[in-house]
Amino acid sequence: MKLLFLLRLVRQSPLGLVRKQFIGHPIALFVLLLLAVARISATGAEKSSLLDTPTPTAEQSIDTEPPPKDFSQKYQVRVSTNAPPAVDSSGNVTNARPEGIHWDLSWGGWNGLYMSVTRYSRLKTPRELLGLPPLSSNMNGLHFEQLKMSAKITATLELDGAAYATGGNLDLANGIELRRARLKAAGDCIVILPVSYEIELGYIPNKFNLNKAWISTEHIDYIGYVKAGVFAPPMGLDMLTSSRDLTFMEPASVLQALAPGNAAGIQIGQPFLHQRGTWELGIFGGGIIATEYGNASQDFGNLMGRFTFLVIDHIDPENPGDNRYLHVGMSGSAQYSASSAVQFRSRPESYVATHVIDTGVIDAKTAGTLAAELAYVNGPFTVQGEFLDSRVRENDGEALNFWGFYGAASWYLTGESRPYNPAEGYFKRLVPLRNFNFGKGGAWGAFEVGGRFSYTDLNSGDIHGGSMGLAMGEVNWYLHSHVRWMFDAGAGHVTGGKFDGRLALFQTRIGVDF
Repeated sequence: MKLLFLLRLVRQSPLGLVRKQFIGHPIALFVLLLLAVARISATGAEKSSLLDTPTPTAEQSIDTEPPPKDFSQKYQVRVSTNAPPAVDSSGNVTNARPEGIHWDLSWGGWNGLYMSVTRYSRLKTPRELLGLPPLSSNMNGLHFEQLKMSAKITATLELDGAAYATGGNLDLANGIELRRARLKAAGDCIVILPVSYEIELGYIPNKFNLNKAWISTEHIDYIGYVKAGVFAPPMGLDMLTSSRDLTFMEPASVLQALAPGNAAGIQIGQPFLHQRGTWELGIFGGGIIATEYGNASQDFGNLMGRFTFLVIDHIDPENPGDNRYLHVGMSGSAQYSASSAVQFRSRPESYVATHVIDTGVIDAKTAGTLAAELAYVNGPFTVQGEFLDSRVRENDGEALNFWGFYGAASWYLTGESRPYNPAEGYFKRLVPLRNFNFGKGGAWGAFEVGGRFSYTDLNSGDIHGGSMGLAMGEVNWYLHSHVRWMFDAGAGHVTGGKFDGRLALFQTRIGVDF
C-alpha cells in the first residue's frame, strides 16, 4: 500500500506532469512550469533556504534547496526500515550497534528522490580490535562493520530558442532545440573505505554523453581529497560553475575556445585558511568523451592546477544584501598531444549556432594555457572577468599565441546576492527571497539583469581561425530556485577567418531541475 501511494504521489506531482506532457510537446513546458510553481508557492511559503545532501567530502557540490516548508510537509514521503536491536531474556539490549539492513526511500519534491541502504554487522573496525579510540570524522579509516550506499537522483531539462540576423558570409539558422536533458545520481558509499560519487548522463543536441562520473575520497592529511573519473578540470570560473548557475546562457567565447571541457583524470586539492582559499592539481586526458564546449584538441594529456583566494571575505548567508567578497584566481595547464592534433574553436555564445571561429587541426604536440579570474560581489551587484592566453608550438618550430578575455556585470533587482562556494572557489545556486506566486502577496520571484563583452583571437602565424568580439545583455527570471527563464540578446563581429561579417542574436531558455 505504501508503494502504491508513493507511485500515485509521483504521478500527481509536478515531476509526473512534466514527464507526461513534455515528451513530444516541448513548447508546452513553460506553461507546465508555471502551474508547477504556482502549486508549490500557493502554500504561502515566503523563502527557501539552501540544503545540501550530506556527503563525506567538501568537494562534492550538489547545490540543492528544500521545497517551501508547507510543500515539504504536504508532499514529502519517506519509507524506511530498521532491524530491531537484539535483546536478551530479561529484555535488555545486547548490542549497541544496530545489526541488519537499514534502508530509506524518500521523495522530496524539487529535491528529487533519495535512497539509502546500510548494512551493519558485529565485525569491529581494526582500531576497535586494537582498543584504540575511533578516528575523527574528517579522517579516513577502514570500515568492516558497515556497508552503505546512498543516492540522490535528480534531473535537468533545458529548452533553447534562438534567432539571428547576419551579414557578410555568416549564415546562422534560427532554431529551437532541447539544450540539455540530464539524469544525475550522487551520494556516498562505504565499502571498507568511505567515498563520495557522482554520475551524470545526458543528452545535448544530436548526441548523448557522459557528463560526469567520478568518485572522491574523504580528506587526507597534506593532499586533501583524491578525485578520479570524468569531471571539470580546474580552469575557468564559469567553466567550473554549474551551467544551471551561470548568469548567461553560455560561457564566454574565450572559455569555450581555450579552457578545457569535462575530461577523464585524477585530481587532488583542498580549501585552506578556513575555506578562504583553495588549491587543486590534476592530470587529465582529452578527446576521450564528447564535450559541450572547451578545448577541441584530441588525444592529449594535461597537467593542470588552480589557486583561488578571497581577498575580501564577508559572506553572510542570513543577510545576503550585506555580502561583500572579492575572489581572485589563477590556473594553468601544460598539454601534450600524442596525435599532434591541437584545435580551438567557439560558437557565438549560443549553442543553436555553429562554430564561427576555428583554428582547424594544428600540427603540434605541445601547448600551454594560463588563465586569470576576478569576481567582486557587493550585495546584489556582481562584476567578474577572466583572461586566457594559450601558447602552441607547431612541429615545424613556429610559436603561436591565441588569447581572449571577457568582462561582465549583473544586478539582482529583487535584492538577492550571488551565492559562493568557498570550499571549491566558484558560484553556486541562487535561492530567491520570494518564490513566484500569483496568489498570496503577488510575489514574482527574483529578477537579474546584466551585460558582458568578450573578445577571442584565434589568429596567429599561419593559423587563421578568426577573431570575434561580442556584446551580450541578459534578463533572468528566477521563478523558483529550480525554475529559471533566461533572455539573452547580443551583437558582434567575426573577422579574419573562414567567416567575416556581423551578427545580432536573440535567444531564450526555459530550465527546470528537480
